Amino acid sequence: MRTEINLLQKSIQKIVSQHTFSREEAKNIMDSLCREKFPETQMAAFFAAIHSRRETEEELLGFQDALRSRMIFLPQAFEDAIDTCGTGGDSKGTFNISTACAFVLASGGVRVAKHGGRSVSSKCGSADVLDALGVSMVSNPLKAAMILKEFGCVFLFAPAFNPVLRKFAQLRQELGVRTCFNVMGPLLNPAAVKNQVIGVYEQRLLPLVGGILRTVGVRNAIIVHSRDGMDEFSISAPSDYVHLNAGKIELKTISPEEVGLKLYPEDSVSGGSAIENANLIEAIFKGKPGAYRDAVLLNSAASFFVSGKAKSILEGISIAADCIDSGDTIALLNKLRKIK
Repeated sequence: MRTEINLLQKSIQKIVSQHTFSREEAKNIMDSLCREKFPETQMAAFFAAIHSRRETEEELLGFQDALRSRMIFLPQAFEDAIDTCGTGGDSKGTFNISTACAFVLASGGVRVAKHGGRSVSSKCGSADVLDALGVSMVSNPLKAAMILKEFGCVFLFAPAFNPVLRKFAQLRQELGVRTCFNVMGPLLNPAAVKNQVIGVYEQRLLPLVGGILRTVGVRNAIIVHSRDGMDEFSISAPSDYVHLNAGKIELKTISPEEVGLKLYPEDSVSGGSAIENANLIEAIFKGKPGAYRDAVLLNSAASFFVSGKAKSILEGISIAADCIDSGDTIALLNKLRKIK
């Protein structure tokens, strides 16, 4: 135990001195943090210090190596599926855009393995709004695989598939700041998807996360951060994004006007409680026009593009609108409500 504590203390000292760790060193540190019981003050100091210094791609790869080795996966990989889980932490208080998009995508024929949990830093997490919608998140791997095969959409309760993260949950809440775990979340999908759209809370993470996804074998992905600070494609400002395709990474920018959408005020997609957000989402699926719908259209369009269903984000807008207006999306919501 003394050796492990000294290792963590030495790691903190190195971080303060601006030292960076190799992938293997970072894996060993996270392995120790997962395996042993350290003083809360030392763990808090480590996560705060490395985040303040800025985690490197090698360090984040090492951390995810350690965490993935402790994950519970579905009994088979669903490499054709897509996940829309983001980092959170943008402090914008928007409604659950990526969760709404999951229904739209699945109703349009794209297999979706969306994972998430309860709110940590926002008013309403993915699990919270799904509860309010009457849709169950799934904790059992066999059941999750069955639902994904039959319905083309499953919501995976992240803590059940990444149980070691419970060890750090209270620490994260007490710290009250972003940590490496914000970035780790989207990298730990239990269905082993190879297509992802990830919203990140800072622009500097665009190439960083893109590089990580390329290294771990994700085929197609978009990593996005808007210029008004959202970890989504914004309908209030241009959005910068990295497009990963067949190992090639490109940095691009898109604005709502480019894809035929109106430019809205920044607070047009504000969220509220779980019930309020659920009501917003159901109204969108029933055809209500406006900012909330357009936010879902734009972000769904990016996922249709990544999945190969659309040849461009512009085409994806049309596909997303057809899914909602045809009634297919609300029909899928009602089917998923019946699964217990």
